[in-house]
Amino acid sequence: MKKIQLQTENVWKISVPKVILKAARNATDEDLEIIYPGDIARARESILVLASNLTSTFFAYLQKEEITKNLSTVILKQQLGTNYTLVRDYLVENSLFEYDAIAAKGIKCFTYNFTEEVLSKSIQNYQLSHPFFIESKKKYQEKLLKEAEENVIASYLIDEVYPYLELPTKKHLLKL
Repeated sequence: MKKIQLQTENVWKISVPKVILKAARNATDEDLEIIYPGDIARARESILVLASNLTSTFFAYLQKEEITKNLSTVILKQQLGTNYTLVRDYLVENSLFEYDAIAAKGIKCFTYNFTEEVLSKSIQNYQLSHPFFIESKKKYQEKLLKEAEENVIASYLIDEVYPYLELPTKKHLLKL
């Protein structure tokens, strides 16, 4: 199988509610030290990464649909490390986030949602910069690519189809 070059232009971008972006920027060093002692920058971005998991609920909110989302503790630990509960607690204590704390291993994860205050505002892109998150995203991307290479159909698409695809530019899409 040929080694392909992935487009990574937007890999380090996440979408987060503007209210949460402001809360992360305005968080005190004391609060951030509780989340990740000795690494304020990681704590600040952890708030944003956790919140980005719920960004899709904005679209559900606009459609007047269910605005909750189940998030796996396994995935949250992969994304944020074992301190993910401290990040969650910070969001809850600042009335930005709610969760039900009802889980059954292998059956149901905790259900999370933004508060009405957060949902009533807009979302914004944020460029990740902390090495922990960049490295995590790289590892996750490599894992997905390895899985694709091991799959007969995906492998064929990557080798024979992907190199010939011409994707539209952002400018072209905006004209549509």
